[in-house]
Amino acid sequence: MVILIWALLLWIGVFALIKWLEVRSEERISRWLDSRNISLYLGYVSWTTTRYDAALSNISHKYRRWWDIWFSLGVTFGLVGLIFSVILLVGNFGITFAHVWMALTTGNGSSSQGVRTATPMAGLGAADLGAAQPHRHQLFSADLEYHSRELQELDTPAEDGFTDHYVNIEFADTVQRAEETMQLARQEIGKSSGFLTPLLPGINLPKSQLGYILFALLVSALFHELGHALAAGTEELRLNGVGGFLALIFPGAYVQIDGIDQLTPWRQLKVYCAGAWHNVAVSITCVIAIAFLPITLFPFYSYHHGAVVTGVPDNSPLQHHVFPGDVITAINQKPIHDYVEFHVALRELQNEEHPQSFGFCFSKQFLKSNARAPLECCALGTTSEDGYQCFSDLLENQSTRVCVQPGAASQQEYCTKATGCDSQNSLVNATNCFFPVLPDGQQLHNVSVFNARRSYAHRHVIFQGTPETLRTSVMLSNYLPRVNFLLQNFPSLYELTVELDFPRKLDRLFQYTFSVSLCLAILNMAPVFFLDGEASAILFVRIFRPRMADWMQQKLKTGMLIGGTALLAGNIVLSLAVLRL
Repeated sequence: MVILIWALLLWIGVFALIKWLEVRSEERISRWLDSRNISLYLGYVSWTTTRYDAALSNISHKYRRWWDIWFSLGVTFGLVGLIFSVILLVGNFGITFAHVWMALTTGNGSSSQGVRTATPMAGLGAADLGAAQPHRHQLFSADLEYHSRELQELDTPAEDGFTDHYVNIEFADTVQRAEETMQLARQEIGKSSGFLTPLLPGINLPKSQLGYILFALLVSALFHELGHALAAGTEELRLNGVGGFLALIFPGAYVQIDGIDQLTPWRQLKVYCAGAWHNVAVSITCVIAIAFLPITLFPFYSYHHGAVVTGVPDNSPLQHHVFPGDVITAINQKPIHDYVEFHVALRELQNEEHPQSFGFCFSKQFLKSNARAPLECCALGTTSEDGYQCFSDLLENQSTRVCVQPGAASQQEYCTKATGCDSQNSLVNATNCFFPVLPDGQQLHNVSVFNARRSYAHRHVIFQGTPETLRTSVMLSNYLPRVNFLLQNFPSLYELTVELDFPRKLDRLFQYTFSVSLCLAILNMAPVFFLDGEASAILFVRIFRPRMADWMQQKLKTGMLIGGTALLAGNIVLSLAVLRL
């Protein structure tokens, strides 16, 4: 809505300036606009030309036989689209009306929820939390009897093959990135708005998606009108011009055709249905382009070799531990081939009733060299000044607790409750499996990371927190650039190439174009005033009932158009109402 307001203010300013210049120039600006077939109104500008009429007519005549078959198929779709559009509008009206009615009668609107709920901070008052927070580089995760911090000084060389980070996280103010907002928008659309939902940037769609929508609208409109123009040429109709317009911020196109009313109903339908039929063709092309995108980009990008990190939010605890160009290849030893599998794996972990956690094998010698008394880090309401973590031996003796620095712990062998540690016969080397004491709902996640920037080394990042928080801590893609010369000589430029994530943007562009074009194809065939369905609906009646009296046809046409227009308007109003609930 803010975007539309700013666009309107810009239009008012430009329009007022042009009118002022027109008065000062003695209407020379108006004559200049008229000479170039440009029409300018407040919030609307259009341009018409006859320059392309001959070329379009030549294309229509050159392949007329094939065009005739093509546009005959378009009539078949037109009939299907007409019926389906009515069913879609009726069904969507019923769903949205039921949703609004329930919200009004029960008072339970579907207000948008945040990405996740912060972990309850049981046992801590405001004074306790305030006293605990002044430590530098500290991210708190408090529940029951646990406090800890992020330790940035625990890095070890990735080439050594050790776990190089122990990342301790739980933060309430996660950055709402565009990807995350997109997912929330899809969830809101799916759960409350039926089959159709108006896409409003800044309301139920991120503002960053506006460019994709406008491009999809422009492409869909151009091919829609191209269909009408080619069909008209095939039917020997005269084109009086083609043009484009900009209404506020929304682009569009149109063609001017003479003599269509003189054709038979079947030939008229070939022209009227051609626009929607071409939109279907655009949607099918987008599906094919999305399916073959990995093959098309193969010379430039590798695909399906892991979830490629394209960005890390500024206040994410992973900011200094994972970098653009890193590839996540496994979570808790489960292989990850793309970002979809990454999200699926985290969803499965989130839904587990008894998640399988893991710990570290501490030998007696290790504990003697690295452990401290448990009172230093395991007591409720205190935090170790030097970042010691509380660990408990859950397999042998649950009352045994020790304080160990996470960096030292993460360099030991992993263990689970099922496997334990491979203890030696010697009491000196005997090891026990120690698990970190974590707040309820949190887990340790072993994230395997492949780093192309460091001689293709693998490392592990131990991430503490909920699976949902891990999901929102990085932005991912499926594509890794094949630009070794940048990697070796210009690492900063390589990171920028990864962050731009061109394949993801291209994929999203195809997705939006598919959705917008298909929606335009279906809804444009609805029996609604000013749409192609306005003429198509009664033409189909004339084909199936050629002997129907003219007065009855006229009444039927009026009834269908009034009903269809009211149905579409009702859907729009109810869909907007759902967004307000």
